[in-house]
Amino acid sequence: MVDPVYGPFKGYDAIKEFLQRVTADMRELSISFTVDEVAGEGAVGWSRWSFHLPDGTSKQGVSVYRFRGDMILYQHDYIGTNEL
Repeated sequence: MVDPVYGPFKGYDAIKEFLQRVTADMRELSISFTVDEVAGEGAVGWSRWSFHLPDGTSKQGVSVYRFRGDMILYQHDYIGTNEL
C-alpha cells in the first residue's frame, strides 16, 4: 500500500502498524473521514473520500485498488498534499 504522507508499506504487519498509527494520529488531530463514492469491477476498483479538518474545511482524496478474490493486492492513496 502507498500513502502519500506516510509512505509505502508492504506486508500484513507493516500495513497493520501503519493503520494503527494513522488512526491514532487522525484522532489526536480531530480529523475524520467520509467515503463519498466507491466503484469497482473484477480486479480493480477505486474510492473517492473526504477528510474533514477541525476548522470545518474538507479535502478530497482518491484511492485505487487491485484485488485478487477477497484480498487487496495493491492500494494507493492520492491527495493534494500541497494543500496540507
